[in-house]
Amino acid sequence: MLVGIRSCVGIGSLVAPRKLGALFGIDVKNNEAAIYPLRLFGARELFMTAPFVLGASDEVTSLALQGGIAVDAADVLAASAAGTTGVMDKRSAVMAGAVALAAVGLGIYACMEE
Repeated sequence: MLVGIRSCVGIGSLVAPRKLGALFGIDVKNNEAAIYPLRLFGARELFMTAPFVLGASDEVTSLALQGGIAVDAADVLAASAAGTTGVMDKRSAVMAGAVALAAVGLGIYACMEE
């Protein structure tokens, strides 16, 4: 499930950054420069799915899961900081944080299933 979510978000960020930005409450119309970090985000998401899609060894996929948990935990903190400081509106920050927290949970669950 986590690989599917990451793949969709990654592809969406690369192919349709305006639509994905709007989904996360990012005003790309008034901030065209936001497209660049959205595409960087997409590349990051696809990089984290690569070991699973490419059939890497169990050791590599385990490391990818653990690294993903750390990245997603950092995303939770970033969303919280953005909402607290007003960089993002509260609704968008809560949504972004909730998605990242769900990814942390899915990552932990996947690690326990190994």
